[in-house]
Amino acid sequence: MEEALDIAYKQTVEDADGFIKLLMEKQGNKNTELEQEQYV
Repeated sequence: MEEALDIAYKQTVEDADGFIKLLMEKQGNKNTELEQEQYV
């Protein structure tokens, strides 16, 4: 039982890490778009 919980926990951490990276990428894209608008 503990082994299953450990696997589930690791999976959750990996998902969270991927989710944070996705958010950072989206945020980075927004910042890049804003910078481009300012220069135009």
